[in-house]
Amino acid sequence: MEKFDFTFLTAPQVFGDWSGWGQLAVFKNYGTRAAVTDAATILGAYGPIKLKLRTLKGEERVSGWWLSSATENNNVCCVSHIGEKREGAPCRRGAAARPAARFSSIENLPNVTRGADGILRCLMGSYPQTIASKTVTQELEANKQFLKPTGRKFTFDTKDYWSRDPFSLRSVPEYEYKGKRYVRLGCKCLDDQVLSNGQVTELDRACWLEVEPIEWLVDEASHMIISERCLYAGIQFDPKRTYDGNFEKTFAKKYLDEYFAKEIGYETDLKAKEEKTEEKALSLDEQYEIEYNKIMTEFRALKAKGPITRAVADEYKKKIQDAIDAVYGKATNNKNDGLTLNK
Repeated sequence: MEKFDFTFLTAPQVFGDWSGWGQLAVFKNYGTRAAVTDAATILGAYGPIKLKLRTLKGEERVSGWWLSSATENNNVCCVSHIGEKREGAPCRRGAAARPAARFSSIENLPNVTRGADGILRCLMGSYPQTIASKTVTQELEANKQFLKPTGRKFTFDTKDYWSRDPFSLRSVPEYEYKGKRYVRLGCKCLDDQVLSNGQVTELDRACWLEVEPIEWLVDEASHMIISERCLYAGIQFDPKRTYDGNFEKTFAKKYLDEYFAKEIGYETDLKAKEEKTEEKALSLDEQYEIEYNKIMTEFRALKAKGPITRAVADEYKKKIQDAIDAVYGKATNNKNDGLTLNK
């Protein structure tokens, strides 16, 4: 199973050099601006209220996002809300995060599709993203003491937007409600931002975020994936005032390794992908044999309990013929052997 080492992209990967060399192809097509989730906005991601980005989902808010490169001033390089190269102090919490990772083969990525814009995407893992509708929010808040936790948790920083103090992490539980999953977060956004349900952000107000599949942009040439949207914010890049470019030693990397990578549950999607691949690898005869044995096991267990009527035998003969048709396509051969009536 593929194991991902999540990171932030470098400035050359996003912008290239003065001639554009080194820029990932996905940014040439998609652009460097990034939409931001409701969750990241609630956690403090900064972006002008009226500035939008048109995506396949429609008009979405935007935010600046961290890179892993250092600037000449020992700040952190980042991408602004208008897609330009900027810099910021590592101890600030205003920029959002777009995790990225390298993959060994596109065949290992789950749920890969090519969008109407020609860009490859995959769905992998899940994370709190979109705020619940106002009606569902009211229902969740009114019934929060009765909600059953799923056992899954997500970790965020509890410090406010302007705090320069070292981080203070807290895990929040995931709950299931009417077939969907949610987490409850307190708003840390200082500006009046309008969320996707029309709600205006209010400091410390409780917000319910739906846990949804993460969409990743796929850069085929470099074997890199990057989250299409800014997923979280409010996390210091590093508590230090300056940055020397060693991303591996930062808190941003520590958070990706010890919390984000473990909490999004991407292994579940990779395992499902592998199982599906293994299933496809079976020959037609092997696939049929599996289905045939399942049906015959069920039939023999029923037969052991007493006489089998002709109607029941005909039902199981039809099940076997359906299995033949499903595996081989419509066929004239019939393997309805073994289905004998008790005299």
